[in-house]
Order: sequence, then C-alpha cells, then structure tokens
Amino acid sequence: MGTVEGTHMGQLSVGLLATEVKRGNDDEETEARETYKRGLREIITRVYVGDYEDSKNILLLSSIGITHIIIVRCKEEHQTARIIYPHKFEYYIIDLDDHYDCTHCTHLKFLLDEILFENGQNKVFIHSYFSLDKILSLLVFYIATTLNLDVEDVLAYVKKIVPDFSMDTGERDISFWLL
Repeated sequence: MGTVEGTHMGQLSVGLLATEVKRGNDDEETEARETYKRGLREIITRVYVGDYEDSKNILLLSSIGITHIIIVRCKEEHQTARIIYPHKFEYYIIDLDDHYDCTHCTHLKFLLDEILFENGQNKVFIHSYFSLDKILSLLVFYIATTLNLDVEDVLAYVKKIVPDFSMDTGERDISFWLL
C-alpha cells in the first residue's frame, strides 16, 4: 500500500490535498483560509464537507463552484432531507442506520467516482444534519480504497484537516472492508 506522503497529487484526478501551504498564489491561499473559517473543509480534491448551515448558504456554495450535494442522512434525522436549491445543484441522499456496512461505503464510492470522473470541473459538498464524523468516516474508506492507502495514514491525514475528528463506525471497524 502507498502512503499519503508518497501520493503524486499532480498526477491524480482525485487526490489528497497538500497539507502545507503552497507559495506563490496569494488568491488561492486567501480563498482556502476563508473557506476554512466558514466551516467547509476540502478533504480531497473537489470534495468538501460541512454542516447543514453551510448547505443553506448559496453564496458560499456558488463561490466555491459546488455542482453536486450529497446529504448523509442519519437515523436520528427521521427521514428528513432538505433539498433547498433543486435548480442550482444536483442532490443525492445516502441513508445510514445505526452502524455502517459495506453498502454505505460502496454507495458513496460509486457516487463520488461518478461525479468526480464525469468532468474535472465538478465539485461536491457532503453534509449531514447531525454528524460530520460519519461523513468523514465514509471518506476515510473512500480515500483508502480509491488511492490504495493504509487506513491509519488516511486517518492521520483527515485528523490534520479536522483535528477533533473521531472515527465512529458503530459496532464494526471500517478496516474490516479493506481486507
């Protein structure tokens, strides 16, 4: 398996972001800082995560260039999903039970692959009303399987971006599906 540090980001159409600030383009640095302040996090190239409040901010989503929104709906949300701007973004919903299973992970993987590889301009915003940790746990699976990286390396990478992230997979360990 590869490592996060060994990934050639310029060669991947879906890759991990550099964790160090690039020099030379002040506009990109300013935009990245402002996005971080608003609560959005770009976990992998063109994939952002945030909360429900961010999903209602059309100016924020449009300024970043979001084209698709994936709602991860947890059991405690009582089957509610608010599709606020149906004419502006394409929406998808993934329903989670109390714990993850392979279906949830592969459903997200299929959606992200389909959206990101459709064209290089698509950007995805993933949100949940209650649990950012559940989204990040699914993205750990996605990154590990798509880029063939070790789960522990991916966890360390995600924790650099979202320091208070705690992988919550319910009763099972997500590395079970990576064997």
